[in-house]
Amino acid sequence: MIVHRNVVVVLLILIIFTALTALTSCGGSIGGGDFGSPETLILEDASSVDITNIKALLESSDIPAYFLSEDEDPEDFKDRWRDEWEDDSRALATDPDVVTHDTSIDASVGRYYITSGEFDFNAIKNELEDQGYDDGTYRDQEIWESERGDRSFALFESAGFYVSGPTDAVKEVLKAIDRGKGFMATEADLRRAIDKIDGGALFVSAESNCSNLRTAPNGCRAISLAITGGTEDSTEVTGSAVFSSERRAESGIDDLEDDIEDDDSVDVDIEEIKVDGEIIIYKLTFYN
Repeated sequence: MIVHRNVVVVLLILIIFTALTALTSCGGSIGGGDFGSPETLILEDASSVDITNIKALLESSDIPAYFLSEDEDPEDFKDRWRDEWEDDSRALATDPDVVTHDTSIDASVGRYYITSGEFDFNAIKNELEDQGYDDGTYRDQEIWESERGDRSFALFESAGFYVSGPTDAVKEVLKAIDRGKGFMATEADLRRAIDKIDGGALFVSAESNCSNLRTAPNGCRAISLAITGGTEDSTEVTGSAVFSSERRAESGIDDLEDDIEDDDSVDVDIEEIKVDGEIIIYKLTFYN
């Protein structure tokens, strides 16, 4: 399975946040076609974002234990991912080794994807045509719609990525680009949770509420976690939790630390945990 799919996200949150039970807007413009990162194309009402750094995963000599099946070799994992990408309907016959990032965003209009890489867009267009997609434009942007009109791909050749998903979701992204508004502002809690994590993570998952925590903490507005490294026996995690106030963040940090240390169901070291304004930031290492 592709590592960012929803079932994996749920498992990842449950695995990591089982140890964290005490943890207990207007749109921004991307004016000028600035597509520097997937975060610029998060619709303002998005509830979750998952970003997989495919290039870093496939080029890494070490694969964190979380991604590996039992006794799986890191190179076997990479081959498995390549095989599954080639079978994915969004791959459009692209070489998995030219994909850099794959981003999944869940918004009110549906879940849509941003896939970036060093693509041959002529080959992508040929594949879309072979699959029965019709080319056209929407808001002066190239878009390919399925015969039933329910799925679409918007191609951004000069920026090196394409947006895919339900037609309504893809068109909502194109509409926001055309209008210069409708994307999530950097001040939004979900964006703050994502931006608080250092860049270069192998995988990032963020949600606009804390409902996946076993015990929902008072004042928690958004959560994020990132797999930043590890080995076949360990997984390094960085995360953040955005609270409604600095006071509520500070009131939860001691209980959070105690819960992690006292939980016998996981073997985990706390590398760092601190409060930065309304945000708790933590770094953990999980061991198999």
